[in-house]
Amino acid sequence: MPRLPRRIFIANRGEIVARIARTAAALGIETVAVARRRAVPRFLAQEVTRLCLIAQESADFYLDTEKLIALAEEEGCDALHPGYGFLAENAAFAEKVTAAGLTWIGPAAKTIAQMGDKHAARQIASAAKVAVVPAVFIAANSSATQKILAEFSAQHGMPAIIKAVAGGGGKGMRVVHDAGQLSEAVQATAREAHTLYRDAAVLVEKYIATPRHIEVQVLGDQQGQLVVLGERECSLQRRFQKILEEAPACLTAAQRKSLHTAAQRLSRHVAYYSTGTVEFLFDAERDEFYFLEMNTRLQVEHTVTEEVWGVDLVAAQIKIAAGASLDALRCNIHEPRGHSIQVRIYAEDAKRDFLPAPGRLLAFQPYHGTGLRWEIGCDAPSDVSPFFDPLLAKLIATAETRQLALSRLQQALARTFIAGVTTNLAFLQTLLAHENVQQAQVSVNFVAQNITQLLQTMQDNAAARQPELEQIAEFLLEHCGAEGKDRDLARIFAKKTRRTDTEVVILSSYTHNEVRTGCGIYAGVSFFQYVLHHQTQGTAVTVACKGHLHHAATEPRAWEVEAQADAAGTLTAPVPGRVAAVNVKAGDRVAEGTVCAIIESMKMEFALKARGPGRVQKVAVNAGDLVGDGETLVVLAAE
Repeated sequence: MPRLPRRIFIANRGEIVARIARTAAALGIETVAVARRRAVPRFLAQEVTRLCLIAQESADFYLDTEKLIALAEEEGCDALHPGYGFLAENAAFAEKVTAAGLTWIGPAAKTIAQMGDKHAARQIASAAKVAVVPAVFIAANSSATQKILAEFSAQHGMPAIIKAVAGGGGKGMRVVHDAGQLSEAVQATAREAHTLYRDAAVLVEKYIATPRHIEVQVLGDQQGQLVVLGERECSLQRRFQKILEEAPACLTAAQRKSLHTAAQRLSRHVAYYSTGTVEFLFDAERDEFYFLEMNTRLQVEHTVTEEVWGVDLVAAQIKIAAGASLDALRCNIHEPRGHSIQVRIYAEDAKRDFLPAPGRLLAFQPYHGTGLRWEIGCDAPSDVSPFFDPLLAKLIATAETRQLALSRLQQALARTFIAGVTTNLAFLQTLLAHENVQQAQVSVNFVAQNITQLLQTMQDNAAARQPELEQIAEFLLEHCGAEGKDRDLARIFAKKTRRTDTEVVILSSYTHNEVRTGCGIYAGVSFFQYVLHHQTQGTAVTVACKGHLHHAATEPRAWEVEAQADAAGTLTAPVPGRVAAVNVKAGDRVAEGTVCAIIESMKMEFALKARGPGRVQKVAVNAGDLVGDGETLVVLAAE
């Protein structure tokens, strides 16, 4: 067996750092990672051997290849793992790491470059006789964009989907239904792509209306051997990003064989080694698979493959990077067994088109049980930053059958308590309960096509639980008091109200960083959890019961008191973030739909458009400014 690294630098942040560090520790390898000095995450501190403390986290820091390599060298590391996202698919970074004498834990830089460029990857797939969707490439600052788009729409029709060539993970993608809007959408995607990946080239593809998104996990060594470790169904998505993944996918034996053969043929064509994922769109109506892209890294959803196949993909990555062959790893690779489903828990608001919802995370209490696995990337209390992906954690449920895995997942979500920021917990529960999801009859557009019904169901379910939640919250606020003084809550909450059917009994209560968290029983039946905290306007409480939340306060929250309806022409920030661009100045005339400013937050771009014709009265921000949720950006006067 080749010699494994002694110390690995993990060039990433969040839950994937802890995930890699756990496997490295099991292999006897030390790890080094980065954390903000004044907010060191506990979940990292207990997993990583050593932390490099920095004054301030930013996306730019994690894209600074020179600084990251210098840190790895200073810490005596002999290998570097990029995790996923950020620099994991940056061929130039892989080359720099290798040139510095460090072992790059991933595939060859040449392969990353080939498959990381969507245009080049499509050409390679065609050469390997793997079917691809009709598309056209548009280079950065191309002078022929209008002509190319006109020819494409005339030949293939609409709708079309625009993608950042260098992108991944659903970032920088737009669906366009009107040919007249193609040019504007291409420009927006190019701008976003340049911000995220420093590459403004885009790909315009024919949009398949109701495909399934299925991906194949491959694992290859540097000696030329390659195996397929099954496939994953990743069709449940919002904003082109996955929120639920499962393994195996519901396919016929013939479909599975065809899919695996195509993935293996492509991977061998580029002499792939390390872990990798070949993604396909499956057109069920035509029973055809089309190559989508290849991710030359560990996937966020790698966990379900690990659970079903009984293989540690991170361990395999590390060993293969050290030169180990698949023959040496064969003892860790088994036949697939059972079914595994993962959901991604985000700080986002489903009722606001899944906009990120950064803020102060007050409580996070995951439910643990048989067949459950958590990958957590946050602490409570702590701040959820507006400048990174809003992923808080991943929950994976595994069982002998798909139905049992779904049941375990639903139970765990209903008993998990997160407070302080808006999350998609309730939405995930509603989604899992839908008949089509229960029967595995979904497509990549399922969420978008059923969002109205899903949100209504979510609202109805919450309304049914509302009365008891309100009574619990009222009891807690009454006995806690608005003045914010510390009290013996265990004694106070033991009191009973006059009506026995509204009895509240506190089972536990503890305080950390001035945030009081606890749990209890309502009316002798309903188990609930709560968090109390004091704020300027009094005391606020969040109560959770069977997956539903209720917020209450002794006085209206400051933001509710101060909030006023926007002036007809006032454009405000929809989320906290950074001003990417300001396209107008005082005195300019604008038409309805004019993009006046653009906000970047959590790797997404939000265009603020004039709601009618008018004149710009005031521009309150400049490009590069950091703004809060609801902050005024541009003031318009109607004309």
